[in-house]
Amino acid sequence: MDNLSRLTTALDGMEDLRQKGSDALNNRQSEVSGWSAAQHLYHVALSTDLAMRCVTTIMAGTSPRLRHDLPKSELFSQLQALGHFPGGTKAPRLVIPPDEINMEFLKQEIATASTAAQGLEGQDLSNTTGRIVHEKLGGLDAREWVTFARMHAEHHLQIAEKILNSASC
Repeated sequence: MDNLSRLTTALDGMEDLRQKGSDALNNRQSEVSGWSAAQHLYHVALSTDLAMRCVTTIMAGTSPRLRHDLPKSELFSQLQALGHFPGGTKAPRLVIPPDEINMEFLKQEIATASTAAQGLEGQDLSNTTGRIVHEKLGGLDAREWVTFARMHAEHHLQIAEKILNSASC
């Protein structure tokens, strides 16, 4: 399965978890994470939406944010080689979730991210040029943004599932 298909699958999994309701999702399990499952889902939905916007911006090729002078990110290459996100990295301020998550807004944000990802299906991302800078990872091209979004979504989905499983014990 390619990165875009895996991302879509992870977003579907997030929607499945969201349907468990606010009581379960807003419960914190400090032994698993400082965030609730709802906060993890919110964080991923928001960051995935932003990542997909970066992809479409790169594909359009017209934004002042698009850079053609950036090398491939060494840090991202290391992350790809690792194959998953290590835990404990502080999220960029822009995508840190609030303490309490509005479930209706979460539903909308997951749907927005899913629609954006599905809108890229069938697109040839290999012919794009330029990179957009990620605050922590450096310049990423279109395919790298999709890979980042997929790895990131899978990572936080696993954490959200652990929180919910821990709460039900």
